[in-house]
Amino acid sequence: MLSGRIAQRRRYLDQVLASGHPVVVFQEKPGKTLTDCCFINQDDQGGAETLALKIVARNPKRVFILTPQLQWHAIEARVKGLRKVLDKHKCNYQIISSDENRQQSIQQALDAAMATHGRPDVVIGTNDRLAYVAYRHLTDNGHRVPEDIGITGFNAFDTTAALLPVLESVQSPAYTLGQTGGAALLARLENGRFEFDTLVLPVVPVTGTTLR
Repeated sequence: MLSGRIAQRRRYLDQVLASGHPVVVFQEKPGKTLTDCCFINQDDQGGAETLALKIVARNPKRVFILTPQLQWHAIEARVKGLRKVLDKHKCNYQIISSDENRQQSIQQALDAAMATHGRPDVVIGTNDRLAYVAYRHLTDNGHRVPEDIGITGFNAFDTTAALLPVLESVQSPAYTLGQTGGAALLARLENGRFEFDTLVLPVVPVTGTTLR
């Protein structure tokens, strides 16, 4: 599972493949010219499009999309899906980047965006951590969720099940991704080739209490 700019990720992947060993690649754009590797992804773009349709039904005038500074293919696919739907419905949105590992960075980026563009109607976290930090920061500053500002996330991992509120989100098949990759690699070692080049697993919308 690779992170960084697209050129960096491909360079790292080429280095691994040069070892001559079979490779399973998770959450990365498939490379059609690569051999002896398979790509296993979840439907990040499709899940983001489904989530965006819920958002546009709210008729928002202003939307903030929170993204991590560190690039990942999954985040790129989610932003692509969100933009596809928001552009189609002519929604005004801003993409706001921050260091997702530093709560203060997320808060400062959100404050700066609000100072420049005004209060958003919806804040979209491209992962649940970004969304939860935004929720706490906005409610601590007197904004009501979802009455004033709707918030959505993405991933809905089991580790967030005990957190409140329940985010409007999309659930990632994280365990199934790993299980599928392990099975694919074992089959490759037994049969001498991968049974498939690419596989995309579905994601599941999660209804929460943070989007009216």
